[in-house]
Amino acid sequence: LSINHIHLPFTLHFFFGNNQQTIMSESHKGLNSKTRNVTDTHSALVSAAKDKDASPTNTASEEEASLNWIGRINLIVSMTSRFFFSLITGSWIWVYMSGRLLLFVFFLIPGWMVMLHYYLSHPHRDICYYIERAPSSSNNTRCSSRHYLDIYLPNRRKKGEKYPVVIFLTGGAWIIGYKMWGALMGRALCPHGMIMVIPDYRNYPGANIEEMLADVDMAIQYVKANISCKWGGDPNNIVLVGQSAGAHLATMVCLRKAVAASIADHERRT
Repeated sequence: LSINHIHLPFTLHFFFGNNQQTIMSESHKGLNSKTRNVTDTHSALVSAAKDKDASPTNTASEEEASLNWIGRINLIVSMTSRFFFSLITGSWIWVYMSGRLLLFVFFLIPGWMVMLHYYLSHPHRDICYYIERAPSSSNNTRCSSRHYLDIYLPNRRKKGEKYPVVIFLTGGAWIIGYKMWGALMGRALCPHGMIMVIPDYRNYPGANIEEMLADVDMAIQYVKANISCKWGGDPNNIVLVGQSAGAHLATMVCLRKAVAASIADHERRT
């Protein structure tokens, strides 16, 4: 319509002269006025709709959200006060149990001090078993904070002799495992002529189970490749041991290796 009304007055002027052009120009102006009225009406409706959306409904939802937060805070304060009130006025057995726990921890302190001294005084700690490229630069490499292992060597080693190796995976519910927890295993086995290797691995939520298995697998491969030339271990006499979550990871790694070897053997035969 806009194209026809723009060019129509000029066409009529060509055939009918100035009078007809004036009539059509007036008609064109009237149409433009109507168009402006429609546009103004549409703008008014849009504005009214926005005002409607912004007024009672949004205000009510904001008030409801505020009341919800106030209710939650009141619940937390109320339950906390009730908890402490019940501790003071209720049974005192919790005081007795807490005292027993603190006494138990107190008697464990000497053993923890021995383990901490053994761990800190051992020279072969924090050996990186996996180096990854830094994301900021393709040329720089780094070792993740959890891709380290500790190696505990026998007290008296003979030159040229190969010692059996024990790889110990600590537990911790896949959440709080750390290589330091296995220091006492090294202290117990190293005097019997064994090399103790305790790798660290990432925990949840920093890693899922697949990534934990990858860490354990990389640590085992590093030990097999380096234990003989660097620390005098026997790469053909390695025992994998795990505790709790570490036992689960050790089992899964062994099962995956066995399944992969079985599939490869079957494909080779067929």
